[in-house]
Amino acid sequence: MSLLDSPQFLMEIEFSEFSPELGDHFEIFKHIRGFNVTIVTSANTQDDTLPPWSGFLQKMRGKLSKMSEKRNIRDQKYRLLVARLNMN
Repeated sequence: MSLLDSPQFLMEIEFSEFSPELGDHFEIFKHIRGFNVTIVTSANTQDDTLPPWSGFLQKMRGKLSKMSEKRNIRDQKYRLLVARLNMN
């Protein structure tokens, strides 16, 4: 299943940029641990749906890539620390 079949959102303050009308009411989401979002379009095919989502998906992929890079650096530092401790 692709992201287009099942979009997922990371709920942060940035979400209000995607949906400005929620910006003034973001506090109502403070205690919510999860929710479903249904997006309905008039597109007849998945290819017709892609253009409106393409910028959003690229932004999310960039964030995920940065998170992955940070995780790799953290893991590498951890392995180096363990290796040093094992040498002593």
